[in-house]
Amino acid sequence: MERNLLGYDSSRLETFQTCPRLYYYLYELGLKEPKGTSARFSEWMVHLPLTEWYAHAGNHTPEWETLWRCFAITPEEQAIKANAKYSITTAKLVFDFYTTRFAGDFERFEVLDTEQYIVDHILQFGSKPDVRLRERTTGLAWTLELKFSAWDFVTTGACMNPQFLGQVNNTGGHGIIVAQIMPTDTKWETLQAYRHEIVPRPADMAEWRADTIARIAQVKASEASGVWHKHVPMACTRFNQECFFLRLCEAGAPKGMIDRMETHNPLAYLEKRSVK
Repeated sequence: MERNLLGYDSSRLETFQTCPRLYYYLYELGLKEPKGTSARFSEWMVHLPLTEWYAHAGNHTPEWETLWRCFAITPEEQAIKANAKYSITTAKLVFDFYTTRFAGDFERFEVLDTEQYIVDHILQFGSKPDVRLRERTTGLAWTLELKFSAWDFVTTGACMNPQFLGQVNNTGGHGIIVAQIMPTDTKWETLQAYRHEIVPRPADMAEWRADTIARIAQVKASEASGVWHKHVPMACTRFNQECFFLRLCEAGAPKGMIDRMETHNPLAYLEKRSVK
């Protein structure tokens, strides 16, 4: 799909809100920012197996060795003792825990699709729900969002979360189910899971829509002017570490330095993932 038809999704809008210059590096120049170990493990070893489980109506055995290669843990990461929890054993534990705990989902719901990017072309906003469901007894449509994290803040303010409300807007659904899987020990040997069923009020959706229009307008203003200001110093430290592009900003972003940096398709995450 052409870029101008993709709209602006929650990840892009959140990045712009964090720092417009970061947005410029990532989405305008396509500079590649390395993903952390935890984010890659969640993506390949937890998230993808579970969405495939839904896509195959519960009849799915993950290709763990192939997924492990996609996760691509480095020797440097493996050398860190605390990273021993990133393993196929842990991934299998999470998969078995979730699929046993929520095996009844297929009785309650019909699975409509997984990881399909949907655009509200009027609003120019895109959304990619993990799973779209239809409740069998009521016919109500839901989206399901899967979260794997040792931190419970990911569901803080869930009823106001623009990603979640955007899914409801773009799918025309009744609400969203946020499923959070959490390790309960440092070795990730025991787990717990919470599910939050959120049905937004009309006022919530109206406020989200007004906010989204304003946020998209801010991005478009920077696109038109070519001005991508920096949120210094707040955005210079993210996730308890320096921004990957801090040195680039400090150097004045010279072309020669930018040309030496790795690039990629910054919107590839909007596509349906596959194991290769």
